[in-house]
Amino acid sequence: MAPAGSIPPEDFGSLLKDLSDDFKLMRKENNDNHTNTQLKLDKLTDNIRDLQDRVDVQEDFQISSFLYHDAQAQFNRRGNILLHGLEEIENETVEDCREITTEILSNLCVNENFVDIVHRIGDRASTPADKSRPIAVKFIGHLSRSIAFRNNASLPIGCFITDHLTPFRSELLRCLKRLKSADLIHNVRSFNGDLSAHLKDGDFWFPINKFEDIKSLLFNAKVKIPDDVVIPHTFIIARKIMNSDQSKRKPVAFKSGRRAQGAAASSNRGGRGRGGGAHRGGRGRGTGGAVTNGAQHDSCPDEVQNANNIPLRRSSRK
Repeated sequence: MAPAGSIPPEDFGSLLKDLSDDFKLMRKENNDNHTNTQLKLDKLTDNIRDLQDRVDVQEDFQISSFLYHDAQAQFNRRGNILLHGLEEIENETVEDCREITTEILSNLCVNENFVDIVHRIGDRASTPADKSRPIAVKFIGHLSRSIAFRNNASLPIGCFITDHLTPFRSELLRCLKRLKSADLIHNVRSFNGDLSAHLKDGDFWFPINKFEDIKSLLFNAKVKIPDDVVIPHTFIIARKIMNSDQSKRKPVAFKSGRRAQGAAASSNRGGRGRGGGAHRGGRGRGTGGAVTNGAQHDSCPDEVQNANNIPLRRSSRK
């Protein structure tokens, strides 16, 4: 007689068959669930890839737009230079800055009558006490700027002049100089606001317009970038600069009624007058010197600071 609770031998066959059927059913359900999960995962992967493509397209468009406006901003600075190494006195005024600049420009054989605007750039509070801020000089016409670069060897010791670069090109130049310090590239230069670099002496100068150009240059030359050297993405730097510019803008207080219309009309008339006068002045003096601006200068300082576009002088027309 079989013990209590045991399965009779004649029931083993049916029990094993039931267990086998249950196992097959569970495996089929598991396979179906795996198939459904894989289909959903593939669909999500396709959606992510599609969204990434859209983001890449939008990012490329924003980079192209930013580089276009940056080129326009640099073109507006084609008549500017930066003077470095000039001592900054305490509570310096614009008149003091112009007097210091006039004395230095006399060494460069540049007449002060061809100087339009002179001012220091950067915040005095954020500048170390042992350093002086560079002076931005806007010339009337390009010939005076060319003469200044041509005679830069006559500057006092510790003083030098550079291009007045936009914030983005200043960041690009600083990255190039870091790569030069790491012996990844041989030399860099700024020529009329256009940056270029070469890998060895006597090699071709490669134009550098964005950070991806640096990566392409090193990749094509099979130069390995060390882990401690970081080349940022153009979009990240551009977004950082645009956010910084927006934070510096002051909110505009809008008026209402006829006063607002009159103020807007007066502002428009003043804007046309200033722009037209400056444009005519630039043509009148620019035609006298057909010399292309810009003597080559192979290096620019790391202390190049960002600056907003220099405004034009107010026209005397009414």
